[in-house]
Amino acid sequence: FGPSPDESKAPEAPEAAVPGLTRKEAWTNLVLALIGCTVCWLPNIMAQCGYLLGPPLLLFSALLIIRTGSLICESCELVEDSSNARLGSLNSYEDLARAVNMYKAVLVTKNT
Repeated sequence: FGPSPDESKAPEAPEAAVPGLTRKEAWTNLVLALIGCTVCWLPNIMAQCGYLLGPPLLLFSALLIIRTGSLICESCELVEDSSNARLGSLNSYEDLARAVNMYKAVLVTKNT
């Protein structure tokens, strides 16, 4: 009369209950980190806008990206002129941030 040997054991916890990312979540995080959220979500946003609003939104996005790039180039030229550095010595956004003592801000924006 008493419990059988199998009933006296405590039930084991399933191994799948371990917290963490699934394989799909890990791949999604990797893709988003490598190519960026904009590249992944822009087609979805264009599909939701439809044929009427999609092309103007795409054109506006392209113009905004071009303007952002030109502002970075103009900023590099201003910093080079004010610091008497050789023209073309600032080749990247990180170089520009170092020249204006804002490299910590680049580390934050680059890693988020």
